[in-house]
Amino acid sequence: MSPSQSSCSGSMSRRTLLKATSATAGAIATAAALAELETPANAAAAPFVKGVDVSWAPQMEARGFS
Repeated sequence: MSPSQSSCSGSMSRRTLLKATSATAGAIATAAALAELETPANAAAAPFVKGVDVSWAPQMEARGFS
């Protein structure tokens, strides 16, 4: 029996398996490399803190509201 033939019908050859695994590994490596790249929009949004704008409070107090 040659290396490209298998004893089970319906199974894939070693070459096909190696091609598929190398393509998958390449896709995973590419996705990991792209995930490490950070866009400027993501960098600017990272230190953002949610809060409340109370710049109107001194104006309201000056008009007599408390």
